[in-house]
Amino acid sequence: GSGNFVITWEDKRNGDFDIYAQRYSSDGTALAGNFKVIDDEGSGGQWSPSISTDGNGNFVITWWDERNGDFESDIYAQRYSSDGTALGGNFKVNDDEGSAWQSSPSISTDGNGNFVITWGDERNGYYYDIYAQRYSSDGTALAGNFKVNDDEGSAWWASPSISADGNGNFVITWKDERNGNYHYDIYAQRYLNNGTTLGSNFRVTNTGEKMQFSPAVKLWNNRIYNTWTDNRAGGTGFDIWANVLDWSDPVGIKESGNELPAIFSLHQNYPNPFNPSTTIKYEIPSQNAVGTSHDLSVRLIIYDILGREIVTLVNEQQKPGYYEVQFTSNNGQLTSGVYFYKIQAGSYVEVKRMILLH
Repeated sequence: GSGNFVITWEDKRNGDFDIYAQRYSSDGTALAGNFKVIDDEGSGGQWSPSISTDGNGNFVITWWDERNGDFESDIYAQRYSSDGTALGGNFKVNDDEGSAWQSSPSISTDGNGNFVITWGDERNGYYYDIYAQRYSSDGTALAGNFKVNDDEGSAWWASPSISADGNGNFVITWKDERNGNYHYDIYAQRYLNNGTTLGSNFRVTNTGEKMQFSPAVKLWNNRIYNTWTDNRAGGTGFDIWANVLDWSDPVGIKESGNELPAIFSLHQNYPNPFNPSTTIKYEIPSQNAVGTSHDLSVRLIIYDILGREIVTLVNEQQKPGYYEVQFTSNNGQLTSGVYFYKIQAGSYVEVKRMILLH
C-alpha cells in the first residue's frame, strides 16, 4: 500500500536453481541485498516463483520445488513480514503423498493477509488438473487442496493465474484443452471468500479452435480483467488479447450448433428453481426466416416480480444462431422469489418466469 515492492526469481548462482528475492523501497532503493528464499540445501531444483503482498507489506512467495526427488515436484511457499523476516520455514502446499508433478504456482493475497495458491497438478493421472489451497493470514491451511476445473475429461489444464479482491473473493484462470486437442481456451472459476464456488467453470475467450494460453487475471472493483496470448488473428503469429468481465455475470454469450434455427425461441432456464446460477438459452433464426439481411438487435433483461429491472444480460447486435447465457443471483444479494427474463430480438418479444431459492 505504500509503494514498496519485492521481486523474486529463479537463480543458478549456487549450481542448481534456487529461489531468490530482493526488497525495495518505493523510490527504488534496494533494502539490504538479495536473499535466498528456499531453506533446504539439497540438490533439487526450484523454479517459477510467484509472489503476493498484503496491504501492510507482508508477503508470501511460492514456487515449484524438486527437493523431494527427481521428477517429483511439489509446490512450496514461504511467508515474510514487511521487514523481510521469514515467518517460520518453507512449507509444502500440495497435500498429496504420491510422485505426481505439481508446477506453475500462482498466489494472491486479500486485504486481511489471507492468501490462496493455485497450481497445475498431475495427481489424477497423465493430464494436469488445476488445484488450489486457501490459507489464513498466519499461514494456517483452510481445509485441504481442492480441484478447480470441473470437467472429468482427458484434457490438459495448466498455467493458472489467480487474483483476490480486498474482501477475499477470488478468481482463478487457466489454459484449458477441454474443447479439443491443441485448441486451448482460457477458462475461469469464481470463489467467494469462504472458498465456496460461485457458478461453474466458464470460458473467458470467445473464439474457438485457436491457441490461447498464458493467462493473467486481476480482480478489482467487481470487474475481472483478463489477458492472454492468442493466435486468433491468423497469419500474424501470436498476439496479446484482453477483456473485462463483470464479477456478478462474467459468462457472456456462448454460441453453439452448426445449423441455423428456423424460428425464434426462448427456452426455460435450467435449473429452475436455481441457486445461485442458472442458464438461459435462446435461438435467433436465419435471416431468410425473418425476412431481414442484417444482424438483429437483441436484449435479454432480468426483472423482479414488481417489474423492476435487475440486470441486462445481453444488449448487442447478434447473428442468427443458438445462444446461452448464465445468470447468477448477484452474490446472494437477491432474495428468494419469482423473477422474469425477457428477450427482445427485432420484433420478437417473449417473457418467461424463473424461481430463485436460497
